Amino acid sequence: MDLDGIYWYGDAYARRGYVVLAVDISHRDDSPLYGPNSPRYGPDYWSPWGDDPSHGNGPHSSIRPDELESSDWEENGERVWDAMRALEYLISLPFVDSKNVIVTGLSMGGEIATIVGALDPRVSVVVASGWSPDTGVFYNTGHRCSNWVYADNREYLDTSDFHALIAPRSLIIQTGREDHVWSLVRPFFSADKAVARRSRVAYGRDKKQFIHYLHYDEHEYHVGDKNSFDNGGDYEPHVQTPIMLEPEYPGEIGWQTDMHTYDSKDTLFDCIKKLNKSESKKSYAF
Repeated sequence: MDLDGIYWYGDAYARRGYVVLAVDISHRDDSPLYGPNSPRYGPDYWSPWGDDPSHGNGPHSSIRPDELESSDWEENGERVWDAMRALEYLISLPFVDSKNVIVTGLSMGGEIATIVGALDPRVSVVVASGWSPDTGVFYNTGHRCSNWVYADNREYLDTSDFHALIAPRSLIIQTGREDHVWSLVRPFFSADKAVARRSRVAYGRDKKQFIHYLHYDEHEYHVGDKNSFDNGGDYEPHVQTPIMLEPEYPGEIGWQTDMHTYDSKDTLFDCIKKLNKSESKKSYAF
């Protein structure tokens, strides 16, 4: 587990009594656009974040019929399938409470966590960090992450549609005020606020089950707890939620760029406990 980098949060959950399974979903080294022969980024650009051959997760062809051309779902579909199979294993263990399931991740991990939560009703809480973009904005920013998106699925669904499939189960999305991954135009978080507004519609009377955690940082995972590794030791106490959630009047757009927040007085782990209404005291995350 990468405790010195950005993937320290699995350890933070484990230290609080969660049974944690960290699934290696990894970037794919064999992609024609961002793999070792990438025409845009050069040899081995993504290798540091790629597969892990030493543990059996070596580069391999996409899992798809031979007649199907490359699409953006083949790799995400494989990652989601892997995560759901990991869930099957975990809930089979006698010391795991299958009624308290948290799926979480950062960046692409947040994307996969969102899709897993949308497709698998056994997940009770989703915590997606650094992934709640408006895909219409994301596909046109020019950021390098958009290069693995081969097919245009905007005609069919957007991030808020995945959130709607999670509802009314608990969902926490994390956004950094300075996270430029999904938009290269300041303020970077404005599209996330717009997506969150659409997502709340699906929650109806259960809006308390949806939390938008807007923290001060960039593309990082936060828990609002000084005893964790938030940003190498720096931290903002407690989960911060936006004050302005929608326009004050028709056509008003300033609410999207407003970064003022409420202090919830809770850490991320406090929020999860409050959201997860099961009587059982056992939980696990992956």
